[in-house]
Amino acid sequence: MLFKKSLLLLSLTTLLIIPINTYAKPMPAPTIEQALRSEWIVVGRFISYQKKSAAKVDYFDGVIATYEVIQVLKNRTLRKQIKIHYEFQDGSACIASEGWKFDKDAMPKVGSTWILFLNKRDNKELFTTYRGDYGRWKATKEEITALQKRLVTIKGQ
Repeated sequence: MLFKKSLLLLSLTTLLIIPINTYAKPMPAPTIEQALRSEWIVVGRFISYQKKSAAKVDYFDGVIATYEVIQVLKNRTLRKQIKIHYEFQDGSACIASEGWKFDKDAMPKVGSTWILFLNKRDNKELFTTYRGDYGRWKATKEEITALQKRLVTIKGQ
């Protein structure tokens, strides 16, 4: 009996002494080089969004946004409107930012234009953006021009 108690005590002590790394490790920061590998790169106009359910919107699993495709910069054409599964993070953090909560200000303004680095989701109707919010850039003429030049350079290699 004394042996069993000693063995149990030794086991518990070992667990307390040996650090066990059970924390999730963050991914490396997203990069433009990786974003350029997206299946599609488009310029889109934000139309609206809808919650996926009555449940609270999560930092890692957001809403479904609808965009009008204005210009396809990479790949073949898409339908005029697309639906994108939103994430409000870029995969670098393992936990939500302190104090983060969803509200309408987390979404783009209706009618605003964005460069979207898109990949198909398992569901044939939905897209995702490269690394969540990193894959959505405010569209400016300068950004679009610079991106087009990069894409031409990559295509020529």
